[in-house]
Amino acid sequence: THCISSAASDVYKRQNRKLVTMDKQAQPRYIKVKKAIYRYRDVNLSKRNRHTSFKKGTKIKIKNYDYSHANSVSNHGALRYHVAGGYITGYTKYVKIVK
Repeated sequence: THCISSAASDVYKRQNRKLVTMDKQAQPRYIKVKKAIYRYRDVNLSKRNRHTSFKKGTKIKIKNYDYSHANSVSNHGALRYHVAGGYITGYTKYVKIVK
């Protein structure tokens, strides 16, 4: 068996955001929609809520944020915002953080 030194292991853990617990961060409370987007039931945006879209200019309250593919070490997850009733994209082309 191959033994990894603790220093190398610590560097790996710091570089992989999924293995690091984050300190308390200032979280955005609201976002404004730049382009029309849909709301989805799961964080990977694979199950869309029926007839639920947000038009340009809509201000939405954020509950929390998450990343897609949270348990995968090989896939880089994309930012998703948890809103009432589901998840929306965190892609800056579609949404803008407002206070």
